[in-house]
Parts: sequence; structure tokens; C-alpha cells
Amino acid sequence: MIHLNEKWRENGYHLTARFFPEIYSCVSISDFKENFDEIEPTKSIMPPGLFCRGLSVVIFPNALSFSFRIPEEEISAGEFGCLSDLTGSMQIGLNKRSKKRLSDLFEKINLKNPSAESTRFYETLCSFNPAKNSIELLSYKEKGPLVEDKSREPIYSLLPVFSR
Repeated sequence: MIHLNEKWRENGYHLTARFFPEIYSCVSISDFKENFDEIEPTKSIMPPGLFCRGLSVVIFPNALSFSFRIPEEEISAGEFGCLSDLTGSMQIGLNKRSKKRLSDLFEKINLKNPSAESTRFYETLCSFNPAKNSIELLSYKEKGPLVEDKSREPIYSLLPVFSR
């Protein structure tokens, strides 16, 4: 896990780091689970960091699988989701905005039973509250990075020795 604010400070961007919430980048779910106790909450009183006071932002740049998970007991916060990758999974809270966006997404891709199906998220942003030890989905991208289609190129152009 990388603390991006520390990297900014090390590279001379002290002023920039003061305006942002504490931001961490995790390679995988297991990376987050192993290091979540090192996450510091935002203490800034300068906007936009002020709006994240007591929270931290966690970025998962790699693809994650998301599925709805409905708790057995009714909880006032509503539904939960499950984020997973090859290294593990974790339950994640959904705020009103992310619930609406997710329901639109599942309708768009015609999933009849969202609790049984899953979809891929890219560049997932979450807020983490170290005091409550809770994580909530903030934002995500539905499409990953574009990859060039090399299926129609001659085989010799795919090898680095023959490429120009």
C-alpha cells in the first residue's frame, strides 16, 4: 500500500498535500487487509480535505469484481456489496448515490438477479473510516483501459525482434 500524500511531500509538494484528504493506493484486497491499520484519517481543515475529515480515500487501481450482498438482518445503512479479486474479498457499504448508480448499471447490463451476478470495476475509489473500521464505495469506472487489437496483425510484428 502506498500513501500518496507522503510521496507528494517527499517530492516537494507539501502545499498540495495539505489540500487533499489522506489518499492510499492498494494493489489488491489482501494488500488493504494487511495494511489497513496503518491508514491515518484526514486531519486537514482546508477544503477539499475538510469534507473528508476523519476519513481516508483508498484507491484500487486494478480490476475488482463487485457483487451485491444483502445482509441477513436489516441494517439501517441498507445494502452492502462485496468487492473481490484473486487475493480475497471484503464487504463494503453503499451510500445513496452509489446505490442509485449501481442499480442503473445492473439494469443497463440486464442482470435479472443482481445478488447472484457480479460485474467488473476499474479504478475503484472508497472512503475508509479508521475510527469505525468501515469502508464505503465512492466511485468506480465501468470500463478498463483500452487495449489495441493485435489479432489481425501479422505474427512477425508481434515479436519485438521483428518490429520496427
